[in-house]
Amino acid sequence: MIEGPRAVREQEFDSLIQLVNRVFRSEGGNMQTEYPQLFNAENLGNLLVMVDDGRVISHIGLLFRDVTIYGCRLTVGCIGAVATDKEYRGRGLASKLLFDAFARIEEAGGSLILISGGRGLYRRNACVPVLRSMYFEISRSFADKNADSELTLKSFDSSEIATVSALYRREPVRFLRPVEDYRYFLDSGVVMSHPSDLWLIKRGSRVVAYVVVQKGGTASTAPQIVEYAGDRRAIVQSLAMLIDHSGGTDSLNLFVPVADEPFCWQLQDLDLTGVKREGWTVRIQNFEQFLQSMRPYFAEILGTSLAQSVTVEDSDSDITFFVGKEQLTLSRDDATALVFGTADNRERQILEEHKGTIAETLGELFPIPAPWYGLNYV
Repeated sequence: MIEGPRAVREQEFDSLIQLVNRVFRSEGGNMQTEYPQLFNAENLGNLLVMVDDGRVISHIGLLFRDVTIYGCRLTVGCIGAVATDKEYRGRGLASKLLFDAFARIEEAGGSLILISGGRGLYRRNACVPVLRSMYFEISRSFADKNADSELTLKSFDSSEIATVSALYRREPVRFLRPVEDYRYFLDSGVVMSHPSDLWLIKRGSRVVAYVVVQKGGTASTAPQIVEYAGDRRAIVQSLAMLIDHSGGTDSLNLFVPVADEPFCWQLQDLDLTGVKREGWTVRIQNFEQFLQSMRPYFAEILGTSLAQSVTVEDSDSDITFFVGKEQLTLSRDDATALVFGTADNRERQILEEHKGTIAETLGELFPIPAPWYGLNYV
């Protein structure tokens, strides 16, 4: 008899790791060592499973973290490592686990869900691919042209956690990242499923920035910067060194989170052209709670009185926004696209289809940037 959804039991943990390794690491690797932030004893209660005769046959991993978006704090549930054994697929087991995860996230006070995938299971359940980054290809010639010989690189180690954390804490849209998350990276050396390095960028004795670089190593696989913080000018000036340290390629790719528009402007002024990139999927689990959390940001744009008049009703399939007495009803997918924006500018189309003061007001508030994973990817 199949049990679940429920949290994995300690004696079932090895069976769980065997399942996710069969599904995701059939050619080698170990999900437990690559994602210690997810697969650890303290997080067993958030590893949701279906079990048949003591064997884990389906799994959804859940990790809770807080994020800040322009000073507004939200609890998010990060979902990853979603896997079902081949012989049990097509029975709706993953759907049961997903609905259980949604409920647990809301019960824990989470209003936002980040999912590291875009499969139909998520899309059918109001998980929307939203605009998360601009993607820039960096050539060797560009990197050499902008290099600064006074900069040096230093490999990250545990003695520099406080330094890196201090730089990251200055970012306006970020995870509220405990020290343990940096230690998890040092243990795994993996970010977003790829072996990665974290480099400190120094000017003299001062660390002015850092970058997290997924390793490349072949002509067809350029290294990729998937997280950074600190002095953007120094990041640009260190690109040539980063290419040198990556080895095997003559280029590098850079993901700039959509929140960092000034860095995009800087790169465009240097004649680079970015491409909009969707990043996995997002679900707003509780629209009312999400908007309430963002209200201080709304007040900065609209003023306190008008910001208080922006409310929402969540009827599961539809979301109705109110500004005073005006209202606008959208599907849950379109409401999420409006809030966070999409690579094809769906949010603009939505507002163009609905005229009036409410469309103008919502257009002032949205889109807002969705958090970028970086080291917190699961």
